[in-house]
Amino acid sequence: MIAVPASDILTDVRNKVVLVMFCGVLAILLAAMLGMVVLGRVADDVEQLSTVVGGAAGRGIQTLYSQVRRRDEIGTLARSFRKMHRELLTDRLTGVASRAALEHALNRLQQQRRKSGQPFALLFIDLNRFKPLNDRFGHETGDRALTEVAGNMQTMLRDHDLLARWGGDEFVILLPDVADHDTALRVCQRVQRAIAQPLACCEGYQLGAAIGIALFPEDGRDAATLLQAADQAMYADKSLAMGER
Repeated sequence: MIAVPASDILTDVRNKVVLVMFCGVLAILLAAMLGMVVLGRVADDVEQLSTVVGGAAGRGIQTLYSQVRRRDEIGTLARSFRKMHRELLTDRLTGVASRAALEHALNRLQQQRRKSGQPFALLFIDLNRFKPLNDRFGHETGDRALTEVAGNMQTMLRDHDLLARWGGDEFVILLPDVADHDTALRVCQRVQRAIAQPLACCEGYQLGAAIGIALFPEDGRDAATLLQAADQAMYADKSLAMGER
């Protein structure tokens, strides 16, 4: 029999216990760091997915289409929603904003300005002489004419203005920084010149337009009232032009 001091035996045991505990704590820390990295990546893509689904609007619809890095189910779902959102907010024919995009932006803007009272302008545009163009050149050429006219109008606007196709040959322009009728009228004149440019797709055919102006909050404090006021002003402009002829 060999007698060994208890302190020697316990020292070795304590060292091994400390080593095991240290390795365990290190493993927990590494697992936590790895989990945070994975969670951060998932959270970024889920946030992008939430942004697309929620339809957040910044300075136009293009800001919604950031890249999704993931290649798994979450990434596929995010890209699908992004594509759906783009199609919803873009007019398929002309490439400008859709009616849904305009209504969303208009509702958002009027809610913001209702608190501050800061005005903005809305233009309702109806093309003149578009039906004769369709009758003469056909509907396919008419579609190309709408696309060309929309592009011409877009060049006359600033980045934060929103041009949307309302339907048929009608367009609406949202002017967030236009605060009075005179400024809105000057924008109308620029838009009229853009619309009147000879169309390359129609042998130089020229269109015209009747344009109605509505100001927030002078002509309405909600989207529906503003659109109605701009529409009525457009019909008044059209009737005036017909009366002058």
